[in-house]
Amino acid sequence: MIWGNLEKKQEIVKIMQSLVLDQVGITLKLGKRQSIYTSRFIGIHLRESSSAQSHDDPMLIIERLAPEPGNVLIQSTPKVSLHFFFDKNFFRFKSQYRGISNTYPSYGFLLNFPRCLEFRERRSEDRSVFERPDLISAEFTLGGEGSKGKRYSLRVHNYSKHGVGLVIAEKDMELVDTLKIGERINCIAFYTSEAIITNISGSVRHITRIKGGEYQGYYILGIESKDIIPINETIDAIL
Repeated sequence: MIWGNLEKKQEIVKIMQSLVLDQVGITLKLGKRQSIYTSRFIGIHLRESSSAQSHDDPMLIIERLAPEPGNVLIQSTPKVSLHFFFDKNFFRFKSQYRGISNTYPSYGFLLNFPRCLEFRERRSEDRSVFERPDLISAEFTLGGEGSKGKRYSLRVHNYSKHGVGLVIAEKDMELVDTLKIGERINCIAFYTSEAIITNISGSVRHITRIKGGEYQGYYILGIESKDIIPINETIDAIL
């Protein structure tokens, strides 16, 4: 499919402001291996200039990456590829790491503001046969909608046609006591390397402690969902 280019600064700024307001999830590709990580847009940093006539571009602020190794890799990677889904279109752009934001409440990483966005429209007639995509992470909110609830972003450990296993890391350990077997979780968003799949619902099947390996001491949150099956169709529509 052919990609389009959006180069109008005002339109790009409006999109970025909307993404920050909604704290939209993104995927990033880093390093020579183009390893995939997830994050969110959380702010726009206005750069101060020594000249009153100078108009420096702002910088984007993204939150810390998941999984954790991405937070080290991004600081040594000259180019970063970012991907996100907005208003029925899939967008991507290349940026560069510029530093760390330590200003409350926007703690995270600073990236160059995009001067061009590539996009392709979601069209039903563009569907094609597509292999099951690799799910990278999942996001959901508990305790109320919007600002009233807490947003969780968990790494996908494994998945099948009817369910998915998510890693509960140390920062989210309260989920072990908060969630109950059979509890329903609505509006789950899944991230792949090329798209974001939203409005998936599921039930807690199990919460199991990991006894060895990379995630030893963490827990697997098993989510059972009939919505996992149509993910292929959703990806086809996006791509």
